[in-house]
Amino acid sequence: TCRPASACAKTQWGANMKDITWPSGLPQMPQRSGYLRGTANNSIRMQPDNGRSKTRRVSSANSSSLNVTYLLHEDYKSELGYVADQKLIFDDFYDLVDTSLSFWLPDPEKPERYISVKIKGSNETTGVEIKPFAFRVWSVTLQLEVWPHAFKPRS
Repeated sequence: TCRPASACAKTQWGANMKDITWPSGLPQMPQRSGYLRGTANNSIRMQPDNGRSKTRRVSSANSSSLNVTYLLHEDYKSELGYVADQKLIFDDFYDLVDTSLSFWLPDPEKPERYISVKIKGSNETTGVEIKPFAFRVWSVTLQLEVWPHAFKPRS
């Protein structure tokens, strides 16, 4: 495990900081419960001096929101037989991306591709909720902003 997480950026999560990918040691698909995808209002309404109000589209590049929940195991055994602490992997990954960097996430609706997302954060919240789920299992819920028309195939 790389500490600090930024030391892993070039080797573990992508070729450079602009190509960060969701770690393969974490679940690749979210839980069905808690999954929610929505779109932002992409219209603007104006009221002329007389007549009905007019509505128009603001942009063809409208971002959407995505809420996903993953269960992370502290003693996850991979298909290759190694044991990994998924909570630690997530903590390192979050230290890297925080709420400022976009990353490629496996698309929950089309598993053959990645979508470009960013963790939503504000001054009041981080966009990440971590809570115990069971013994050595953590529930992690992410509030994400999905960039429009930004996807790439999974290889």
